[in-house]
Amino acid sequence: MSMLDEHNSALSTGSECYHNFLLKYKPNKKFVYAIVEGVEDPIFYKYIIQKLIPETWDVIFITSGSKYKSIDAHRIFNWETLDKRRICFFLDTDLDKYLGKNQKIETNFYYTDGYSIENSIVSSCLFLNFIEDIYGCGELDEPQREEIIEYFETGLSEFKNIMSGVMAYFAWATRNNVKCRWSRVNVSNIFKIENGSPAITDDCKTIESLCEYLTDRLGCHYPDINEINFELRMLLDGGWLNEFVRGKFIFKFFHSISLYIEHNKHFDFIDRNSKPRISINSAKLNSLIAPYSRTPDSLNRFILSNFLGYIHSTE
Repeated sequence: MSMLDEHNSALSTGSECYHNFLLKYKPNKKFVYAIVEGVEDPIFYKYIIQKLIPETWDVIFITSGSKYKSIDAHRIFNWETLDKRRICFFLDTDLDKYLGKNQKIETNFYYTDGYSIENSIVSSCLFLNFIEDIYGCGELDEPQREEIIEYFETGLSEFKNIMSGVMAYFAWATRNNVKCRWSRVNVSNIFKIENGSPAITDDCKTIESLCEYLTDRLGCHYPDINEINFELRMLLDGGWLNEFVRGKFIFKFFHSISLYIEHNKHFDFIDRNSKPRISINSAKLNSLIAPYSRTPDSLNRFILSNFLGYIHSTE
């Protein structure tokens, strides 16, 4: 099949992802290809992948729009002529493990360990390095470093508990095929930093009021509270919240607690007479955090087996 035929076939299937891949595919160039779900995903995966592949190679990203569009596109690729190790799909696990959903397995599919890649990236060590660099306080003594780490870990645990009701609502909606636009949930309406600790806002203190807010924002029907409470107990009792709070929510916590440290006089190691080296803008937080990312072990093994396996086979 000629390249023109491939393009026409891609368009006829309705797979915009596959069509965009064909537009970017250069078989004789030193490129590997990453199919990701969202427009922000390349920010993280780029730093991780480029640290592992040779400098003479580069990674090209294609955004599908969702996990299911990525999986659908995979079925259309002509794997008789394309090497799977060169073209990999990076997929969010979401709540699949909690809900007991079967994940489609392919050798070139990578599923995140937690809800999304952000869950594997954000850690107390990353937070410490970020704070030291942004505020120019790289000579912290050990007690100061331990204080920051403990403050972050305690706050993150409290934040995940606060978000348990939201994730219970997510689980209920997913389990019952209720279509919701999760991007419309504004975490600032649910959580705040109060006296240095995460706290739930007054408007969402009860599970009923939280569900009212979510139903209004998401535009879906009001759930049975008993079903929400069931999901809540399952999430809490099973320890699922450790890895399965939505990654974008975790980033909102990261941003809020970073700003609190900047403005709170308790953290006296920060020179308040000088501005931070970089403004902590929530809209650009992904780009600020990405350089501090450490590669999850599962992702490291996946890249070694696929991208590097392909690269070594060509040299």
